Amino acid sequence: GFTRASNDVTNTNQNAQNMRRITENLRGAMNVSINNTGNQITFNNPQVNAVADTTTGEKELIIPLTSDGVARGYTVNFSTGQLTDVNTGRVLVSNIISTDPQVGSSQYGQSYTPFSFSTIGGTKAVTINLITQTGLNTYKRYQRFKTTVFLRY
Repeated sequence: GFTRASNDVTNTNQNAQNMRRITENLRGAMNVSINNTGNQITFNNPQVNAVADTTTGEKELIIPLTSDGVARGYTVNFSTGQLTDVNTGRVLVSNIISTDPQVGSSQYGQSYTPFSFSTIGGTKAVTINLITQTGLNTYKRYQRFKTTVFLRY
């Protein structure tokens, strides 16, 4: 009982924290692209001035916006059940499954796309959708991570 429940919380918390990092990184991204299968997203960040602004004390974005030239991204591999950072190879989300297990869902038993574009009120956005599974046999537990990130640039 307790061990199974505490492991669920540990895995879910780590995955949720890394999902938050991913959304924070995407929020300020530019040149965002998603491959044709929807399992990889790539982007750049805007370039910032090398010197801090005397008024704000922060390194401000260069206007007009230009890319910093660093390719960033994330890939979901359903075979390994992992979402990884393409630059570092670090696994950010684990135990990802490729089909929707929720009986009664309109997508039940079907594969889903981890990354997709959407437009909300004229603003371009990226929707991230992941389903993870912990436990075995009768003790399977599923967690849905779905969030939409409004892109600033």
